[in-house]
This record gives sequence, C-alpha cells and structure tokens, in this order.
Amino acid sequence: MPLTVVVEFHGVPTVPITSKTIIFTSEQGNRITVRDVIEELLIIEPRLGGTIIDSDNNLLLSSYLGNINGEKFIEGNLDEMKDGDSLIVIPRMAGG
Repeated sequence: MPLTVVVEFHGVPTVPITSKTIIFTSEQGNRITVRDVIEELLIIEPRLGGTIIDSDNNLLLSSYLGNINGEKFIEGNLDEMKDGDSLIVIPRMAGG
C-alpha cells in the first residue's frame, strides 16, 4: 500500500529548489524511516546534497533540524514516519 509523506522547507534554503513543499509517495509499506525520505529527496532534488543533506550518510547537515509533524525533532535518520506525516526542515539559525 503506498505511503505519502510531505517535506516542508522553512526559512531560507541555501540552494534554489523547485518548491518549498515536496510531496512524494513510497511503495515501501506503511512505515518508512527519515533515511528513506532523505534518499528520496536526493533523487527529487539532487542539489540538496552537500548543502542541506549529507549525501554520504543520508542525514540532514548539522546546520539544519528536522521535525516530524511539528511534534518531534528527529535524532539521526532512523525515526519512523507514517502515511500522511510531514518532515519539516528548518535552518538552526532560522529567524536570526
């Protein structure tokens, strides 16, 4: 069963991207990890590699934070995401 995840970029990204919201569907089952989402992001927006995403380790760079649904900050890339979840990406220095 397909799973849909929304990735939202808040603040000013360091690279131009086609949209501040990216919606994608995964066929991996009813749960995926942040790592899976980041791997998909690198396919959809390869320019994120090295600027927002550490493409060697499939992690957000240390200058960015990830949050799931505005409720939980991610720790690493093994946090699980479910259908309809949002991954919010913000610069650590957002707002100043």
